[in-house]
Amino acid sequence: MKTVFVALAQHNHYSDVLRGKFLPALAEHFRVVVITPGIDVASVRRDGYFEHPNVTYERLPLAYPRFWNVMDKFIRVPLNREFDHLVYMRFFYQRPHWWPRKVLMRMRVLFPRGLFSIDRIARFELAWIRPPGAFLKLVEEYHPSVLITATPGFKPFEAEVIMSAKKLGLATFAIDINYDNLTSNGKMMRKTDFLAVWNERMKEEAKTLHRYRDDQLFVAGSLRFDHYFTDRVEPSFPTREEFLRSKGLDPGKKTIVWAGPTPSNYPPRKEFMTDLIRLKEHGAIDGDPNILVRIHPNDRIDFYREFSDRAGIHIERASRETKDGKVEMDEGDAMNLTATLLYADVVLNFASTVAFEAWLFDRPVINVAFPDWRGIVYGYEYNKYIVATRAVRLAESPDDLARLVNQYLREPALDRVERAHGVEQFSPFTDGETWRRTVAYCDTVSGGSV
Repeated sequence: MKTVFVALAQHNHYSDVLRGKFLPALAEHFRVVVITPGIDVASVRRDGYFEHPNVTYERLPLAYPRFWNVMDKFIRVPLNREFDHLVYMRFFYQRPHWWPRKVLMRMRVLFPRGLFSIDRIARFELAWIRPPGAFLKLVEEYHPSVLITATPGFKPFEAEVIMSAKKLGLATFAIDINYDNLTSNGKMMRKTDFLAVWNERMKEEAKTLHRYRDDQLFVAGSLRFDHYFTDRVEPSFPTREEFLRSKGLDPGKKTIVWAGPTPSNYPPRKEFMTDLIRLKEHGAIDGDPNILVRIHPNDRIDFYREFSDRAGIHIERASRETKDGKVEMDEGDAMNLTATLLYADVVLNFASTVAFEAWLFDRPVINVAFPDWRGIVYGYEYNKYIVATRAVRLAESPDDLARLVNQYLREPALDRVERAHGVEQFSPFTDGETWRRTVAYCDTVSGGSV
């Protein structure tokens, strides 16, 4: 039986890759060594990760944190110019930055465009790196045939193991990138030998922006979405009435879901909550609906304490907090999210994959586009594609939000055809078996490096 390494950098990837059906299926075909900076033998049972005779967990600290910090902050981000043609990058350069980085960003035009290309930077990193002793020890002990990561090196831990694997001649395969990563994180790419993507649009971006070949790309769907198609058949899945009553909400009323963004992406989230609740309590939204607020895992629940005792409002965090203070979705959290979207009547979000997820349940979606200084994000490449489907509506003011919510509450079938087309375009697989396709492709690439 061949061995594969699965190297994961952060907790949201633990949720996607270590929970669900992917890891159990992988363990039926391979010996699997899960390598992370945070999971050791003791935390496997404590946090309920999958256990199997063919699965071993190895904790591996980052060996060269200073090097990756310098490369990312002072070379890749400020000096690479490959993606300057993207709308996203134009706005990125205008954001507040630490002054040394800002100086370097201005200096980038003094150098030939190709001098700090991603491929050239990666070749320098590959020439510099010496596989850490702890990683070498694992390779010598387990003799892996392929290294699987969540992303192509966007985080220092992934960068280190990918470059170490390349140095040792191991094939590399990234399986869990987000829909926006190929544009928003393009500067951070450590190009893997193989890449799984959600859909044909992402495949085209990988080819045109990052020069992947067709034989290196695999359209698999999203591992993160698989549970949506299996949760509903579980005996423990709640009815609508059970679900809403468990949140202290009225099953006799319609429900608006606000899927909160990261604090850094949408700082005025408290002002938005104030506006949303005012619209409800002053009768601007028809029928005094429930409001279920699902704040982002990176947000703080105490930030919303002033809203927690309002009638018809329920606020919860998107994930549970682990013993080490991190946040992560387990199987129960995933089922709760399925019920949240299934029983929503309208879903509000700010530039999020929640739009795709709501489409899977044929739920109307409104993207918040106010205030103006945040509404600019809908011009970014990965967001304007969503807007172009016409499967979402943009609310450009609180009054506009109330108008659109009322329109959808009265006509839930509005934009249904566009939502179905959006699913076809962005989430083409609706069978809940991305895990199966990804494991099969792992078997294809495990014969060695390209």
